[in-house]
Amino acid sequence: MILNLTQHNATKDQQDAGIKDFPVKFQVALKGLLTFPTTYTRADLEYRALQIHELVRDFCGPSKEVLKGVMIGGMPSFMPVLESVLVSKGLKVGYACTDRVSKDVIKDGEVVKTSIFVHAGMYWAN
Repeated sequence: MILNLTQHNATKDQQDAGIKDFPVKFQVALKGLLTFPTTYTRADLEYRALQIHELVRDFCGPSKEVLKGVMIGGMPSFMPVLESVLVSKGLKVGYACTDRVSKDVIKDGEVVKTSIFVHAGMYWAN
């Protein structure tokens, strides 16, 4: 299993690729840790990264599934810190790669563009 550590639920394509969301109890805690105030310090980032590692550890303890890695993504200033902490704790860290599929619809002279992101694999940082 690849554990989804983003604020968004895994898409069907991602689930089919083995990416799994936390149960609700863990998702609530994760979303709280991934939501930052307007200003924050490096220490805040490091603390939250360590707390996210604790969530992974607590979830994986009783889990019968083998953890192959974690998928991260989100606030650009947090990702390097989170990646570094998780790698230092022995986790394989990846980022989702997606293809953007766009569709233009012309209705009443207006063009409405919609984009769907399709899971195309993972980039593994380590």
